[in-house]
Amino acid sequence: MQMSTDNAGGPVLDEAQALRNLGGNETLYLKMAAYFLTYAEELQRPVLAAKAASDWPRLREANHKLMGSVVNFGQNRVYHAARRLEASLDAGQLEHVDDELQAVLTALAALIEALRARLGRVDLPS
Repeated sequence: MQMSTDNAGGPVLDEAQALRNLGGNETLYLKMAAYFLTYAEELQRPVLAAKAASDWPRLREANHKLMGSVVNFGQNRVYHAARRLEASLDAGQLEHVDDELQAVLTALAALIEALRARLGRVDLPS
């Protein structure tokens, strides 16, 4: 079991929490991780498109979808960064959006890397 961390915003990947969420089913966890990796980078596109268009409701929706996808891997850094972004959008505090969005994207890249490393150490279940 792995908890990948660094110093900003909680763990990158909290396997213990993820496994608790799945009743300890490691096979299901590994399958979910593999599936997530097939579309994880695609989660950025609607977020970035909404930001580029300054479409704050659409950014909130895309960010919320991303947040829902990553919570399967514990209360991780992406989840917390996405919650902060959502709170700023809800409060109309748009001056924080650029920094908070960058935090989400940086944390997402770290989660993808951690999951790839984790899956590289196991034979994926069929």
